[in-house]
Amino acid sequence: MSSKIGRNDPCHCGSGRKFKHCHGRPPKQSPSDDHAKGIELAMSWLEQRHRRPYKEEVKTLIFDEFWPIEDPDPAEVPDEYWGMIHLNVCEWLLARGELTIKGKRVPVQDLLLGPGGPRLGPRQQDYIRQLASNPLRLYEVTDSRPGQGLTLVDVIAVDAEPVQVQERTASQTLRSGTLIGSRVVEVDDHLELSGALYPFSPLHAGELNSALSGFLDNWREQDLDGGELTLELGFFIVGRWFAQMTLPPPLPEFIDASTGEPMMLTTDHFRIVDRKALVEKLAASAELEQEDDGHWVWLEECSDGQLRARLTLTIDPPSSDRIQLFCRTKSLADKGRAWFEALTGDSVKHLTRELTDPKGAIAAGGDERSSKSVGSTDIPPEEMTRILEEAAKRIYVDWADKPIAALGDLTPREAMASSGGLERVKGLLRSYHQSEQDLAREQGRSPVSLQFLWDDLGISRD
Repeated sequence: MSSKIGRNDPCHCGSGRKFKHCHGRPPKQSPSDDHAKGIELAMSWLEQRHRRPYKEEVKTLIFDEFWPIEDPDPAEVPDEYWGMIHLNVCEWLLARGELTIKGKRVPVQDLLLGPGGPRLGPRQQDYIRQLASNPLRLYEVTDSRPGQGLTLVDVIAVDAEPVQVQERTASQTLRSGTLIGSRVVEVDDHLELSGALYPFSPLHAGELNSALSGFLDNWREQDLDGGELTLELGFFIVGRWFAQMTLPPPLPEFIDASTGEPMMLTTDHFRIVDRKALVEKLAASAELEQEDDGHWVWLEECSDGQLRARLTLTIDPPSSDRIQLFCRTKSLADKGRAWFEALTGDSVKHLTRELTDPKGAIAAGGDERSSKSVGSTDIPPEEMTRILEEAAKRIYVDWADKPIAALGDLTPREAMASSGGLERVKGLLRSYHQSEQDLAREQGRSPVSLQFLWDDLGISRD
């Protein structure tokens, strides 16, 4: 007796369907098993097969689940942001979403991968499953190889091994030190970032880190298991990214590191009455260090061991009769002016004081005066690089052996004990290097070499 199942017989799997409509169907095939095309096919299928619940769920995710409580006006969100918002929300829908169908909540993964779903190839199905199994996590970029890939470290799991991902597009713009939310998925023999990406700008990174610390403390108190914490972390990342995309950027708090006071850039302008006497008195001062003709600085060691300028003096060219005293805070300026007038006596006469609030200047967009570098000089670019390089060596003299918050309050030398910590140290140094490259380009000078920091730790840039 033949054991062959007829095409109209009940399927052996117990589904209740005819064999020809269940396991008797030819295997699902796709014109291409490319995972990116699989995502397009899945989204198109959802929109066509379940148009109304799909549209309603996307709208709910955007405006009820992730939209900031400040309730920004959607009309004021730049058009180019909406494409990124829709892409990221759609991936969330594929990974964790549900649709309301006939009054019941049905997981999107069940619709896509169950009977009657779109014709996805094996690799495409596996990729969609990974969106659910590989959670959204927060990473720091520690190395970027433009057009090739990125090195990432997990911001929360500090002991986790660094992750190497192939990424052609994002690696062109993401730099060392950037924080990103993303899923890491396996494609063939390598790792990639999934299509949704949540990069955080430097202005938002500080606020994000502060909020993340509070978030983790809160959920530790609730003693959540790993799965619950992972899900809530995903909501946290997406919510913070939505705030970045839809709200004005947060204004940074400018606090002077030496005094702990709010910064208030203060310049006192004096008229020179007797230039010869003034220069002699400045040269005789034990507190001042002359950097070059017309420029003096009072350096002091702060409580954190770093050298910072207490005040800076700049004499205009001989054709002018002006000298400026610059300080970072008003209290430093008050003390500096009293000291300076006692030192110089009748050789100068005070004219006016100029105050610039860094936070206010940014909020106002900055006018010509506030955006101008107070006490800017005409020092030749090559000389400026030399001065800054000497200052960097003084400032970073004990860097390798001082605790750093970005390294979990470990010193760089201590952090290097693990491979993940070593990559974090390298990422920090790469971000220093990139920042100096950018600043030097803006100032029209050669960048300061920070190779001495690598050498002190005995590590290479590779």
